[in-house]
Amino acid sequence: MRATSVGTATPRHSRARGAVLAGTVLLVAGCGLPGSGEVRRVDPESVPYRLLETETGAQPGQAQGPVPAHTPVVFWLTADDMLAPASADVACSDPTEEVVASMLSALVASEQDDRAAGRSSAVPPSSRLELLGVANGVAVVDLEASSSLAADRLPLAVGQLVLTLTSAPGIDVVRVSTGGSLVEIPLPGGALTSRPVTADDYAPLVPGRYLARGRSDRLAEDIGCPESASGDPG
Repeated sequence: MRATSVGTATPRHSRARGAVLAGTVLLVAGCGLPGSGEVRRVDPESVPYRLLETETGAQPGQAQGPVPAHTPVVFWLTADDMLAPASADVACSDPTEEVVASMLSALVASEQDDRAAGRSSAVPPSSRLELLGVANGVAVVDLEASSSLAADRLPLAVGQLVLTLTSAPGIDVVRVSTGGSLVEIPLPGGALTSRPVTADDYAPLVPGRYLARGRSDRLAEDIGCPESASGDPG
């Protein structure tokens, strides 16, 4: 697959597959990741992201309009710092690469454009997001932030990326790299994990109306592309 690069700056489809993949740990060179892939809590100063220390200036926005079932969506920050889906300008039948490129472009649009559309992204505007590849339902995305983020904002930024990409066809779990090296991923609450992550890992950041009935740890099944959808990655 070609890498999709966005210079201005997606588990729900197959939970069984995600569970198996979660046990597969890829070590990050020089980061000292644990070989077991377990979740651990660390001091914010040691977070291996070049995204720390200051808040971005984005103002909380609101996802606009209804969310049709079984379609790619982009998750946006709400006024109370939750992540809510809004329809993306793509379809589940589109090639995965095209869907992801459109989503990544939206997430890192300029702050002015975001505000004009009544939405807000936790990913710093004009950051670089690049899809390195999708294989067996696993998407690897490289993130180079244009500015730093406070440690307590990292789960929102990464959650926004993971929730969005896993709504695309053929993507069940996500890994994140920085500068080409895989990094530990922050979960809600501040813990880090070296395993691939799913949309359900970030369910605590999603308003209850978008969760499965009676569940607080699983997205509704009609959000995002259905499991059978698998866009040709090209």
